[in-house]
Amino acid sequence: MCPTVVRKPILDNNYIMVRIGRRLIRGLIDTGSMTTILHQRIANKLKLNFKSVTGPRTLFSANGTSIPVLAMADVVMSFSGLQVPHTVKIVRDLEFDLIIGADFLSQNEVIIDYKAKLVSIGDDMVRVPLQSTCQGQNTAVAVRTICVPAFSEMLVPLEIPRAHNNKTVLLEPLPSFQFQNFAVARSLSKCENGKSVCKILNYNPKTLILKRKTKIASIESIENVTSCSPYNEEW
Repeated sequence: MCPTVVRKPILDNNYIMVRIGRRLIRGLIDTGSMTTILHQRIANKLKLNFKSVTGPRTLFSANGTSIPVLAMADVVMSFSGLQVPHTVKIVRDLEFDLIIGADFLSQNEVIIDYKAKLVSIGDDMVRVPLQSTCQGQNTAVAVRTICVPAFSEMLVPLEIPRAHNNKTVLLEPLPSFQFQNFAVARSLSKCENGKSVCKILNYNPKTLILKRKTKIASIESIENVTSCSPYNEEW
């Protein structure tokens, strides 16, 4: 039986946000890893039910270091509301919290678009943005604490990194919040003096409180937009 190899990432922006239970985890997409693995520390916090290991009991990193597999566990990964069951291997010596390997990618028809910085999952049922370790430079946050009434929409002022000043950018929903507590409308927005706005929908029966510095949207270049057409609302 061939050993399973876990490689280091080639690109910095190889992460997506995954919700398992009540915990939001940054998962590294690694096409070089044949299996999906979870750090024991995270597994313990999630209080997963461990089961016996089947298949290889040792993984190998790209530099040849062995990584013993402690157990396996069944989890449900949530991507912007899409829930996908999967079996992961639990290890202790891991640089990342979660590595999403080729087994998950092939079973769930995952397509990685590095140009658009998007990951399509489940035959394009959902798309989530690729993130990087320096994602803070591409995140819009709430300027101040804001209350959004129940079942209503509101334009929310945002704080934008000044590197985007005097530019029009694409504001994309963050998977960590989209349809969890509220929804963000995708929009083309002009950034001026480190500020912009986006539309928030509070679909809950109670007031939503967005605290200052809450992450609201990711900032993408308009070069990622392949087409755009005006929308006319019909009553």
